Amino acid sequence: MIWMMWASAALANNGLEWRWEPPSAVAYHVETVVVTPRGRRWYAEENDVARATKQMLLMDVHCSGAPAGKRTAVRCRMDNVEFRGTAIPGEESTLSSIMERDARRLEGRSVSVEMRPDGRFGVVDVESDPDVATSRAARSMDGLRQMVERALAPLDLQLPKDGVDKGKAWKRKGLPLSMKLMTSQGTSGSVVLKHTVTGWNGPLARIDSTGRGTVAEGLTMEQGTSTMLHVSGVGRAQFNTALGMLDWSEVSGEVEYAAANLEGIGNEQRSSFSSWAARIDADGQRVEPTPD
Repeated sequence: MIWMMWASAALANNGLEWRWEPPSAVAYHVETVVVTPRGRRWYAEENDVARATKQMLLMDVHCSGAPAGKRTAVRCRMDNVEFRGTAIPGEESTLSSIMERDARRLEGRSVSVEMRPDGRFGVVDVESDPDVATSRAARSMDGLRQMVERALAPLDLQLPKDGVDKGKAWKRKGLPLSMKLMTSQGTSGSVVLKHTVTGWNGPLARIDSTGRGTVAEGLTMEQGTSTMLHVSGVGRAQFNTALGMLDWSEVSGEVEYAAANLEGIGNEQRSSFSSWAARIDADGQRVEPTPD
């Protein structure tokens, strides 16, 4: 009897594995808010540029996965794309115009990522725009890719080995999207992110996450001119083992200068972000995040 009770409990805690079964697909509504107190540049195709202290991306993604060796090639179509932003005073109309154009640019395009068996994301690649013919336009598209990458960060969730909840935390391998810098130069450094199953409700597993680390832009670190930054983040998610998919997930984080950086002296403003994803069910309803 004791063995049967233990076996039933172990079986209930299995199944923490992503399952992609072509041609089935899953849809998520994703949102991200990125706060950049110093201003983040948004480029028009010609001469205009606007700086935003806050930018938001909202969209629906319809995703499917196909085997790619030991990994899964996930491809998502971006629909209902909308950008919102808070501009530096005097640049509001320019920012609004640029964001409207950028939303149209992403609408209907695809974003691709290779997912490892444990759920970790590889490189996020946004379908190229055939009209990107100048370095300025390419810079604009790279900025959009960074926003899309941030919006997908809640879905980049590494699950435990063999999909089994062993009742203890597991450490994330590699650098998660939620702790990468928004830069075209890549991110170098060391972070520690841990996940823990904090409860079960039938097939639904609640997973909480917390992490921190010290990073720099990849190119500057290679050149020995890096500015070290502290990153920290938290997250929570609900994984549906009956579907092999996340019902919802949310992550947030902050970036601040390391104490040794002269640039950070007297500057208490921190860059931050928050992102969330909610699965859209067959009736078109979102499976919204639930309170703690």
